[in-house]
Amino acid sequence: MVEEYALRADGGNAKMQLEQVAKELLVLARRGELDSSHHQRARTLMRELRMMGMTNAQISEFTHDRWAETTIKEYTRGVTVMNWEQWQSSRGQASMSLPLLRFMGSGSHLD
Repeated sequence: MVEEYALRADGGNAKMQLEQVAKELLVLARRGELDSSHHQRARTLMRELRMMGMTNAQISEFTHDRWAETTIKEYTRGVTVMNWEQWQSSRGQASMSLPLLRFMGSGSHLD
């Protein structure tokens, strides 16, 4: 998983990957009760976002508190953050989150 992200980042697709992962997680967050496979997928997506540099609090806020920060912390325990500085810089955060904020506000579903 770490190597997979590193390859994506080297290929210049990190921003696109972040958007895809975040959108998929948001779709799952908007659903009602998740079955086991969808719940496991949500956990995997949270781990990927954490690896990309989002904090547990940011993931919780992004999902409109569908999952509490403490729950996300449990799900992401042991994840090595690969790109923390890019995500945390105000310029990087703004450029990477703008499309996601538009998607969040649109009420769109990807299903």
